[in-house]
Amino acid sequence: MLRFLFDWIHDASDYLIRHGWNESLVNFLSGVFILAVLAASAFVVYWVVRIILKKILKAAYRRHPKAWIEVLLKRQTLSFICYFLLCLFYSKGIAYMFSELPAWIPFVTKVLKLFSLYFFLRALTGVIWTIFDIRQATIVNKTVAMKGLIQFITVIVYFIGGIVAVAILANKQPLAFIGGLSAASAVLMLVFKDSIVGLVAGVQISLNDMVRIGDWITMPSQGVDGNVMDISLTTVKVQNFDLTIISMPTAALISQSVQNWRGLQISGGRRIQRSIYLDLTSIEFCNDAMLEQFGKMDLLHGFIEAGRTGKDASGSAGKETMTNVDVFMKYTEAYLRNHPKIHHEPDFTLLVRQLPAGDDGLPVQVYCFTVTPEWVAYEAIASQVMSHLLAMLPFFGLRVYQRSALADTRNLAFGDLPLSGKKAESKA
Repeated sequence: MLRFLFDWIHDASDYLIRHGWNESLVNFLSGVFILAVLAASAFVVYWVVRIILKKILKAAYRRHPKAWIEVLLKRQTLSFICYFLLCLFYSKGIAYMFSELPAWIPFVTKVLKLFSLYFFLRALTGVIWTIFDIRQATIVNKTVAMKGLIQFITVIVYFIGGIVAVAILANKQPLAFIGGLSAASAVLMLVFKDSIVGLVAGVQISLNDMVRIGDWITMPSQGVDGNVMDISLTTVKVQNFDLTIISMPTAALISQSVQNWRGLQISGGRRIQRSIYLDLTSIEFCNDAMLEQFGKMDLLHGFIEAGRTGKDASGSAGKETMTNVDVFMKYTEAYLRNHPKIHHEPDFTLLVRQLPAGDDGLPVQVYCFTVTPEWVAYEAIASQVMSHLLAMLPFFGLRVYQRSALADTRNLAFGDLPLSGKKAESKA
């Protein structure tokens, strides 16, 4: 059909020239008309191919919903492939199309080469990003360095494409320009400094499996305490738990201290490490009445009986040196070991211990792990455990230390409070 059209244009040009038209003007109009016909035919062919391919892909998507079909439609990769094929098709027929206009051949050839190069680069990068999107949609563990690597490859592809485009315009070989770039390496390093640093950081993060998208990380130096949303070539996005979003350089993940809570999320447990501060004045040795009362509890029966015979289950001294703190700590440990929402496996430490006494009393620390790392459930379990232990303290004759509500001043009237300093001297 194109051959018939070109023959008709050739006959029409000869007819106009024979009837007195200027030959140069006729040749110019013929060239413009040929370009218009080529553009229109390219437009028609493109939309025909596009519509057919989209219908085929949509029909395939309805039958077999796959991630790659949706990604291909989203990235418009097929459109650029169609454009590239059209440019290749027309570049093969330039000599025939412009046989009567040889002066136009170099210009049209150069334009088609530039368009072919552009559409090839867009199609190539579209395929690369399509592979990345498919990978992100299908894998479970999404490493963070992949997006930065894809972005760096895209920059390199367009950089090489720019060199080839300049070579086409200057009618030179691309290698001649690439060889000349060695002299401008310092400038290139400065231009791509952030990209190179981000790529190196991404590779190190990926190889060492330091951070993944979705990890909970903490970086006090950057004000970060939340989940990683995205890591690109130069920027990391983290959504804090207050729903604010922080952006920071990718290199900060390897140049600064990062606390990654992924192990907590994978392990299926979360640590409870809280202390109860006991009033030192409430600590005392256990008498027979106290031991009789404690022994009635199922969790303490074995421990009390062992203490009465001279040694408890752990081999320590018997009832003569047993204090209400010892009994309370043993009860706390037994309570935790029988709690359905506390881990009892050997891999999860369960410990009740005393810390050094100080101005705030005697700290008794609870160290254990819940069966779930989920934040809301963890807080509910930890609160329930600590509330139960605090409520059990009076049963053991113990009191919690409080600076603002000491037992020996709680019931005193304001006038009964002791005076200090100059006020006491003046009153005397």
